Amino acid sequence: MDSYEVIRTIHKIGHPISGTVLEYRKFETAGGFIDCHIEIKANSKLKCILSYADLIEDHNYKMFKESLIPERGTRLDMVVKNCVDNTLYLSAKPSDTNAAQVEKFRDFYKFIDGLEVGAVVKGKVEKVVPFGVFINFSTPYIGLIDIGHIEFNGGKQLPGDFSKWPKEGEIIKCVVSYYRLHSRQIGLGWIPEAADPSSKDTLI
Repeated sequence: MDSYEVIRTIHKIGHPISGTVLEYRKFETAGGFIDCHIEIKANSKLKCILSYADLIEDHNYKMFKESLIPERGTRLDMVVKNCVDNTLYLSAKPSDTNAAQVEKFRDFYKFIDGLEVGAVVKGKVEKVVPFGVFINFSTPYIGLIDIGHIEFNGGKQLPGDFSKWPKEGEIIKCVVSYYRLHSRQIGLGWIPEAADPSSKDTLI
């Protein structure tokens, strides 16, 4: 199972996970600062890591404090932050673990459970930025046609000519292509009016 499927279906972003400190490893970053990875024993088949940056709220690489690292055996309440190369990255920062933030991610996952990839939606162009087009399609979550995700966006690639992109205020048709889990957004593909996609024709 790839990393996306892990955070989509098993270890969901922003969801609670608890574990105990096994050991930690200090290392020097490319910028010459000291960082630290804390290995966590948790209920997962994957290796679990809590980085120094996600241990405290206002970390400062220039003022690394080893005294802030929990002792071996310390139990921590954390949330899932990411999964990369079969390693689960966690966060213990209060801004990530507080109940309100956790509930936001729970609500998002509940929403996308009922939104099928391949569904065709209509929405209003809210904002056009250099990296893509934000779409409001009358749900609690914004959609994004990302110029950088052409290989799996399910629609037509945004033209190289910026002037030919959908304009703010336009109502356009898109296809639900993937879920932007970290930002709680919906990844969309653009369906120009002249296109005749094979996607499911359920309109939202």
